[in-house]
Amino acid sequence: MFKILLITIISTFVFAQTPHAFPQIANPIYNNAQKILNLKAYSQYRKYEPRIDNYFFDVDSIKDIGFAIDAKKKVNARKYLYRLRTLKKTNDFFNHIVNSDFHNSIATKNNDLFIQTVNSGMIDTKKYRKQILSYYKKHSNDINSKGIIQTYLDQDEKARLKRLKWLRSRPTKAELQRARFKRIQARAKAKKLAREKRLLQKLRKEKLKIRKEQERELSR
Repeated sequence: MFKILLITIISTFVFAQTPHAFPQIANPIYNNAQKILNLKAYSQYRKYEPRIDNYFFDVDSIKDIGFAIDAKKKVNARKYLYRLRTLKKTNDFFNHIVNSDFHNSIATKNNDLFIQTVNSGMIDTKKYRKQILSYYKKHSNDINSKGIIQTYLDQDEKARLKRLKWLRSRPTKAELQRARFKRIQARAKAKKLAREKRLLQKLRKEKLKIRKEQERELSR
């Protein structure tokens, strides 16, 4: 794990900035350089160490040409593009073998290869999320979840707790019935008060009318 961390720190520093020329072909190469370099830390890919080192050196060495093109300096852009296309073949090679190894690890139940490919950063873990978690749960006693798997497990647990909290905060059937009964009572009470108010107003008007009639009788 320390070796992976060290490689990551070094490569992150080297590729903190990358050229913008020919982004369609260049970006995948620069973005994957660190991931391919990280493969050296996994036993399955140590046999490719010389090729990985050469690839990483070549990717780093053409950056200055890319930056020069960005700055509109007089450099051979065709030569830069040719070297990018050559590097793309190696990038595609490692993408292919890692993705192939990922599927093979599941088919052959190779837990070590499975976790190496899953944590390599070279496969689309979002695309294979369900497949990854399904395999892990079947072999959880033999697989260390550290890495992307633990991230997904944490996300699922957070979602589960959020839903559980929502379910617990949701009123029960009995509570809904009580609330409905209270609303019915409140409406009935409001109607009763309104009727009583109207009746009281009517009585007051009648009393006022009678009083005025009595006053007229007395004034005669």
